[in-house]
Amino acid sequence: MEKDRLTLISSYKKNTKHTVDALTIAIDHHKSNAKSQEKAKVECLKGKDLKIKDLNGQLQKNMKDCKKMVATIDDLRRTVNRQVHNLSSIKGDLMSKMRECDIYKKENRSLANPKQGDEGTCR
Repeated sequence: MEKDRLTLISSYKKNTKHTVDALTIAIDHHKSNAKSQEKAKVECLKGKDLKIKDLNGQLQKNMKDCKKMVATIDDLRRTVNRQVHNLSSIKGDLMSKMRECDIYKKENRSLANPKQGDEGTCR
């Protein structure tokens, strides 16, 4: 009976040792997998971080370009407004000259075709 008990205890110890060894191997395997997944995650995040930095750089460049374009548009708008004002002044001058020409035409007509009572006065 003592011998059976010792055999049983020895058997339990061997089984326990094999189980512990198997669990230790499984734990080490899971730790290794977790470390590789963590490394992969870090690499993925680094890649995404680089993409974000690149996109941010492109966005900043686009913003600078847009600000330059807005400044150029403002300059062009001021130039157009000045030219419109100049054209308005020129149009006013032209209208004035046209009225002056109309007055001169009327005077020329009246000098060329004197009225019946004015026949002897201009000659």
